[in-house]
Amino acid sequence: MILSFDEIIKWFGVTVFEIFMILVSILIYTILLTLKCDTELGGEWMGWWTVHSPLFMCDALLSYFCIIVFIRQYLDGKYKMALFRAVWSFNQILLLFLSKLLLCFKLEGQKHMTHSEILSPLFILLILLLIRACRLH
Repeated sequence: MILSFDEIIKWFGVTVFEIFMILVSILIYTILLTLKCDTELGGEWMGWWTVHSPLFMCDALLSYFCIIVFIRQYLDGKYKMALFRAVWSFNQILLLFLSKLLLCFKLEGQKHMTHSEILSPLFILLILLLIRACRLH
């Protein structure tokens, strides 16, 4: 079963612009990851922090966009909706950022962590998505 575009927007609580930013950052990340893993050039000058930098920049831009949406909804008098959307969006962004950060630490060898510790923010996010999906129906 493939979700429709409207269902994705409703379930994940993101806008079309946010999806576009995420897809562009994933495209750039994929290109950098390919250069890092498959070429001799990538191993010399590119670290894992450089490879993941498009994803970190996307998180920063998404946070900025969420602040703008929160302010606009607040000024329109939609206080409760603005608060719920801001809390949901920032939780999503924070958990995804934390998982990317822990992955970079693991790949660079800076910290010794197990895979379950690295993926724990994604497990928490999955539980939150399940709760949101049940709340929508």
